[in-house]
Amino acid sequence: MPLDLAATGATVGPDAHAVSWRDTVLYALAVGETDLDYVYEGRGPKILPGYWTALAFQACAPLLERTGAPEESALFGACSVTVMGAGLAARPGDVIVHGQIEGVYATGALGVVAFRFAFTDPAGAVFAAVRFEVYYPGLGAEGAPRAPHTPRVLPPQREPSWSVDVATSPQQALLYRLCGDLNPLHADPAVANRHAEVTRGRPILHGLCTFGLVASAVQRVAGRPLRGFSARFARAAWPGDTLVVTGWDTDRGAVVRVRTTQDPAEHVLTAATADLAPPG
Repeated sequence: MPLDLAATGATVGPDAHAVSWRDTVLYALAVGETDLDYVYEGRGPKILPGYWTALAFQACAPLLERTGAPEESALFGACSVTVMGAGLAARPGDVIVHGQIEGVYATGALGVVAFRFAFTDPAGAVFAAVRFEVYYPGLGAEGAPRAPHTPRVLPPQREPSWSVDVATSPQQALLYRLCGDLNPLHADPAVANRHAEVTRGRPILHGLCTFGLVASAVQRVAGRPLRGFSARFARAAWPGDTLVVTGWDTDRGAVVRVRTTQDPAEHVLTAATADLAPPG
């Protein structure tokens, strides 16, 4: 059944979410963070910028249903997160979430749905924003507009500035799903086997888990707060893979590419850019 074109413009919220330190610490652990500033309530804790992608996905459930597509057919195609002002030093508390289906598109038989979210404090000040695209193979609706063109992001023509390996555990997807994405594609081998063209017959890492692992790694390497991160998903990674995160420093932050040691010939993330706070 093709995607419902009438879903364009559907909204969710404004909804209040009481974000606890347990929520933010669980996310930090699920994306491999070990810095006590993010995983110990005695130090706040601070909130990783990628956390807002997980909260956006939780808030997205009614919008995903509105598309008319089965849950297990959804694959992440792209994601971006931006934090502003106090968002860099945010602590758990009351958060107001506003969400919308930005558009329903098709590229041939591929259906694409773009979602946009804004996060405000109770006074209405926006401190974070998330946008993501979800791909639905075989569910492109006849008459749907083509997805907006995304400019290519290429690394500078020079050697990388740095590279870091990020190991994942065999249980990584089982841990990350506790952050709110319960798609059985990431846990149930029988479901994964039904989508072997994407999964190769076994549960894959959540796209947003890979996104969070890489964003957290970039922030650690830079030693500066991450103000924004965006990427496109080229293919899946699997629990137990080691992500090879390579970066080229730029005036604003870094251009990033991600492969795995298990399959070094293919990218996992492309068109990835990091916006970092200035030094000091």
